Amino acid sequence: MFSTPSMLSLLAAGFYALVIAASLAAAAISKGSRQNSWHYRVWVAAAILFIALALMRGLGMEEFIRDEFRAVMRSDGTYNERRDFQRPLAAVAIILASAASFFAAYRLSKVSRTRRNLAVVTAVSGIAAMTILLVLRFISLHPIDAVLYGSLRLNWVVDLGASLAVLVGAVYYFLRVRRRS
Repeated sequence: MFSTPSMLSLLAAGFYALVIAASLAAAAISKGSRQNSWHYRVWVAAAILFIALALMRGLGMEEFIRDEFRAVMRSDGTYNERRDFQRPLAAVAIILASAASFFAAYRLSKVSRTRRNLAVVTAVSGIAAMTILLVLRFISLHPIDAVLYGSLRLNWVVDLGASLAVLVGAVYYFLRVRRRS
């Protein structure tokens, strides 16, 4: 049903498994040591996101969804006009992501007084970056794809960087809270 994943996709899914484990450990220690409730919610959200990403990568779902969407557009005769809705959709996604990022940065700057909070904020940043990347990959507008999949491989840089931000934040949070307990 789904496409066969590449070796890089399988490696990414394996790396996501590390992020999932670290996020779940951070969530558990957050709950067990009665940290701020938003800490627990962020770590659970990170685990859920990366579980979904690991499944998508491991099963080749992203490519399958994109191919199915193209097939539907071809059968409807709208494939040649796809840029007419991809452009506004990409613009809205970028504007919403930018606005949400500024709002989140402002709100989180108010609570980022401790190192534990900074670790959670780091994870939130990674979650946001990964979500934005995923949305842009699904929209698949040619100029954006050229940047994401071009010679710099920005797709993999952002993917790895966002995943690493969540992983490092979770490990640091876990160690920091465990040390305080």
